[in-house]
Amino acid sequence: MSQGTVLLIADATPFRSRVESALAQHNCRVLATEKAELGIQQAAVHLPELVAVSAGERAQLGQLERLWSDVPARERPFIVVIPDHKYPASEPPEVIANHAQVVARALLDLLASDRSARVRLGDIVLYDGLRLDRASYHATVDGQPLELTLTEFHILWTLAREPQRVRTRNELVEASRGASANIKPRTVDVHVKSLRRKLGAHSELVETVRGVGYRFRGSSQPS
Repeated sequence: MSQGTVLLIADATPFRSRVESALAQHNCRVLATEKAELGIQQAAVHLPELVAVSAGERAQLGQLERLWSDVPARERPFIVVIPDHKYPASEPPEVIANHAQVVARALLDLLASDRSARVRLGDIVLYDGLRLDRASYHATVDGQPLELTLTEFHILWTLAREPQRVRTRNELVEASRGASANIKPRTVDVHVKSLRRKLGAHSELVETVRGVGYRFRGSSQPS
């Protein structure tokens, strides 16, 4: 029995191929394309239950949203952002396979979840063992809940939504406005230190850019 149709919008890399294979092994129908424009055309024809967009193509999320603007929320597909892994030629195949299995498992969990509780566009970000759900302000790492404060969640969400983009402390303050009245540029470092401690083995995902701020470790440097 089919688990549903998944549309992958990502570069044709060994990582994407591994994700496709993992999904197909669980009886998913998998459609794949490199460009969001073609993905939008496929989505209009095949009506996927889930659309996974690589970080490199996330600028086109608005077009995907408009495609389902007249569709009731519970009938819309899940739309999630996934890492856009690009590995050096020397990367061991088992490392790529492991990363792909983590992403595929997260996508399968979404397909199996309550279809009447659709998340909004782009409300979920997946990166290896990290999963952020903005609709519920829920974060997990390697399947275990992360006990983040609201300010820590906002900081991590802001960074993870756009890997490799450097965010200044002032930008992180603005992104967290409302979550904490006490956050100021000079206290951002304290929140990041606490966030890294809670991320544990994944703490390197949040990188310091000296003299500027922070960025989320993106697809060119997979963990």
